[in-house]
Amino acid sequence: MSGAGILRRRLYRDGVGLTDNAPVLAELIDALYADRSASDARADDSAQLLSDLELLHEPDAGGDCPTCVVEAPCITLRLLRREVGIEDAVASVRDHRVIDLDSGRVTPAVPSLKELLAIAPHGVDRYFEALLGLPPADESKDQPKAS
Repeated sequence: MSGAGILRRRLYRDGVGLTDNAPVLAELIDALYADRSASDARADDSAQLLSDLELLHEPDAGGDCPTCVVEAPCITLRLLRREVGIEDAVASVRDHRVIDLDSGRVTPAVPSLKELLAIAPHGVDRYFEALLGLPPADESKDQPKAS
């Protein structure tokens, strides 16, 4: 028998034992298991979100989408089902009428900077009076009148 055969028999007769790398391999396996568990959880969350979005965009009895308020077929549902790509979806909605959500809102007039600077800053005066321990100059203009 050759020297290589004896060496091979001696190595495999005793079986494969633990090496010095066993703790490193155990940490690697634990990290892979944790990463796989996290990916499974993310996949479950994504599947749930996709299911919820599909339910929101299911057509009503007339075939129109109740969420998008557009006529059938709902482009969002077609995107979710990968029936169309994003380029086709953008091209299909490019000519649709835009809903103006801001049309009924009344915004108050914004005063000019000149008007804002013309207002006397009574709060600063009261702060410095309190800081210096001075009595308030005129409390009647700051207090609301009792009826």
